[in-house]
Amino acid sequence: MKRLKQWARGAIVCCFSLVASGTFAQDALNVTAAGNFGKGEGESKAVFAAGSLVYYAVGEKLQIASFSDPANPLKVASVTLPNIIEDIVRTSINSVQHLVVVGGPRMWLINVQNPTTPSVVSTVNIGSTCEGLATSGTNAYVAAGGLGLQIYNISNPASPTFVAGIDTLEYCESVVISAPYAYIAAGSRSHIVNISNPAAPTVAGQYRARGYHQYANVRSGHLYVCDFDLGLDVVNVTNP
Repeated sequence: MKRLKQWARGAIVCCFSLVASGTFAQDALNVTAAGNFGKGEGESKAVFAAGSLVYYAVGEKLQIASFSDPANPLKVASVTLPNIIEDIVRTSINSVQHLVVVGGPRMWLINVQNPTTPSVVSTVNIGSTCEGLATSGTNAYVAAGGLGLQIYNISNPASPTFVAGIDTLEYCESVVISAPYAYIAAGSRSHIVNISNPAAPTVAGQYRARGYHQYANVRSGHLYVCDFDLGLDVVNVTNP
């Protein structure tokens, strides 16, 4: 389902950009490709941009590239992992830049303080197919497929520790954080989970629709849900 989720994520960005402009046709004509990188290397399923650096996945390979000149991107480094990569987040842990990466049943922490020499610091066996990822503070929140939401403390990147989980949700496809809640797209519904105490997460509310929830994001009290072939649902979550 990840390919559809990534498509949906891009669709949301495009829709918001066009709606915000107020003129669909005119602005759409002004959207042009600035460059391309990695064509022909394989299926790219996850990306995270920070400054001029872009971290993206091609199958099992994590690629790091500099896009300081978008028309002429430069490959900086790569790391090959044992599973197809599903999601990537960069976060600072103890003032050191790390990537948190999920794919297959695993989560990896990769030191990228020097992006030319990335190094895998630790591997965590989650135990189920990891579809999505978010970080907040010292915790990583994993949308772990059939295992629901799994929370790990990553304050020590060399030894992440399990904090808590909710495995009674449907198949979890994605997770985003807007404190104090985690918003999780999971099968026929999206769940709102209170994570004010990460050691004891609780389901605060849910939204159920007719389709299959691939991806959800939240902004200004509204939840935007990609409802598979039923389009984009907009839900008021000011009182979850």
